Amino acid sequence: MIRTFIRDNGVLLLATIAVTPLSLFFSIITARVLGPAQYGILAVMIAIQQVLAQTVGSFSLVTAKYVAAYRATDDQPAIAAFLRSILRLMIQVGVVSVLVLSVASPFIRSFLHLTSVTTVVLVGLLFAGTLGVEVTRGLLQGLHAFGRLALNQIAEAAVRLALGVAILAAGLAINGAIIAYLLGVLAAIALTVPLFRVMTREPGPRPPLGPIIAFSRMVIVVGACNIALTNADLILVKHYFPPTDAGIYAAVAAFGRLLYIASVVVWTTMFPTIAAINAVKGNSVRLLLMNIGVLLFFAAGAVMILALFGEPLLRGLYGGAYAPGAGLLGLYGLSVLIALPVNSINFYLMARSRTTFVPIYITGVCLQIGMIVAFHGSLRQVILAMCASNGAMLLSYMLLLGIPRLHTHSRPPQQPTAMAGKASSNGEGQH
Repeated sequence: MIRTFIRDNGVLLLATIAVTPLSLFFSIITARVLGPAQYGILAVMIAIQQVLAQTVGSFSLVTAKYVAAYRATDDQPAIAAFLRSILRLMIQVGVVSVLVLSVASPFIRSFLHLTSVTTVVLVGLLFAGTLGVEVTRGLLQGLHAFGRLALNQIAEAAVRLALGVAILAAGLAINGAIIAYLLGVLAAIALTVPLFRVMTREPGPRPPLGPIIAFSRMVIVVGACNIALTNADLILVKHYFPPTDAGIYAAVAAFGRLLYIASVVVWTTMFPTIAAINAVKGNSVRLLLMNIGVLLFFAAGAVMILALFGEPLLRGLYGGAYAPGAGLLGLYGLSVLIALPVNSINFYLMARSRTTFVPIYITGVCLQIGMIVAFHGSLRQVILAMCASNGAMLLSYMLLLGIPRLHTHSRPPQQPTAMAGKASSNGEGQH
């Protein structure tokens, strides 16, 4: 297990090392070209897109779980049938979402003080493209094709940066930056189309939809909560604070989110592995603890760097206009550090189709949003509210995991096929 953990995470870590500077450079360039006020608008629009992607289109985890489980039981026809079903659903959700956003664009423009409804429509198209990325990357996760997944991530970031610079130079401003995000997404989809075609050949009978729908509902709820915890602050800051302050906060949040980018490496490999282990009735607690330990070790070091070198980082990369946010970097990093174990436990329990944590997570999200709404006298106060709510959630999770009775009463994991005998002799899903 340890060798597999090191290999898989090492591959994605190398991809993250490549993707992070590409994404950071694009963020820096857009921040400098647009200025704090317009950069704050871009940040909140991307946050809205991410909210939609997680709330309505959490296809990546659904795809990864069932592809990994069917793969563990060596059921290729079931994989093909499942992928065809999820692709049809993805197209339907994408079309409906673009139409709904187009209709709602005047209200969104007014609430967020935007200058054009075109920006909202472009975010809808970006969301539709993101659905395709989630399905294709979920397939790569489920197949444990982490090398191809790494190349896919690098391609998206590289295309976004290269074409984004050209588009911004042409003077398209905020809309141009969103178009660059969209082109990067389309490039990532194009790379995976050949594999998707191969994996959808010769489908078997349509898989039972009951367990898939039940799991999808849980993923949608958890995804909505997760993205709210990472984006509601941006949206509320944009609503309550002057444009310049919102732009400075967006730059601070961009640094803090680097911790999430690094953490995705661990969660990406952990989730399908636990799903496969669960499909063959294995024990995956050790894998969870190992992942949490690695995350906390590296995240703590990153928070110290943000706290000690905040001002030169902001001033050197984003410019002097963003320097007032330097004192917030360490505190924002601390809020992320507290949230990382919570997210790890979420992925672990979702991979095992457990639901006992969902009410706690929903309560934590409501607490955080409520605290920001009630206490937003300053940007520091907003981040302190995030730290407090994340801490309360982590404490609740510790109490939950410390009471075995809650686990024995949680819903048993749903199996996509009844091939337990075959699974017991198949080593492909063992890690």
